[in-house]
Amino acid sequence: MTTVRVRQLIPAAIVVVAMVCLSACGSDESSATTTGTAPATETTPSTAEPAGTTVVTAPRTTPPPIPTVSTTTTTTIPGLISVTVGVDSSPDRIEQVALGTEVTLVIVNPDADDEFHLHGFDLGDGAVVPAGQSASFTFTANEVGSFALESHVTDEVYLVLEVS
Repeated sequence: MTTVRVRQLIPAAIVVVAMVCLSACGSDESSATTTGTAPATETTPSTAEPAGTTVVTAPRTTPPPIPTVSTTTTTTIPGLISVTVGVDSSPDRIEQVALGTEVTLVIVNPDADDEFHLHGFDLGDGAVVPAGQSASFTFTANEVGSFALESHVTDEVYLVLEVS
């Protein structure tokens, strides 16, 4: 009797294994193709798992694009240089202009009265500009070299103008 039962169980086991394999191989692909929609999950046989085991993975999604920030600034008006003391002023700030460029410097010290001086050029030296008011100086960059824009009050360098 035991032999009869084993002979009956083997064909049943083969049917079960075949059904598992068919479901793992995506026998429902035709329904996904005819409806025009992708299946919600993917099933793939795993090589690390025993035969007949399937691994269900989440649907693949594309990550959103990463926004980029431009680090290059462009001056809309050639020769226009704006400086706000304490905001964008620094002895490390270098502005480059070509020889012969008409340059307009717009300078403001929001916190204190100030007097501005650009070595090598006449900016109306001696004029004290009240705190928070801007001063505008226009000149032709007719000398090649590096010139420091500084305060006559504090001797602080606000920027370096390079003419080449």
